[in-house]
Amino acid sequence: MSFPWSVSRFGGVAYFQSGPHRFRFGRGGQVFSFPENEPGGVHDFLSFGAQPLTVFQEGRLIDTTRAGVTAQLQAIRDRAATGIVGALTDLQGVTYTDMQILRLDTEVFFDRGRAWSVGYALMYRKAP
Repeated sequence: MSFPWSVSRFGGVAYFQSGPHRFRFGRGGQVFSFPENEPGGVHDFLSFGAQPLTVFQEGRLIDTTRAGVTAQLQAIRDRAATGIVGALTDLQGVTYTDMQILRLDTEVFFDRGRAWSVGYALMYRKAP
């Protein structure tokens, strides 16, 4: 069976296929500052360059056992802890090169219905 979407991956590994997940972009544009006290009342801003590409991912990890969900979560934690730069491929098959996991947040509680699951959120940023 073929699906109209791509398999999302980070660093070539499909960590997230056990459950639903989605991607969104962070802020874009320029990094800037408005000086508070400018001489002569001129209101201009100081630009520090372009915002680095930031991508957020949210989803759920699902398995038939709690141990299975925990193993998936640990694999993502281990990858995030390394700081390794890799390619991120989203559900549309778009690949963002030189990305790094900066942050991993997980829900406090595991859920159990027909399967075990836990929610997570990741923040990726383009490496300098």
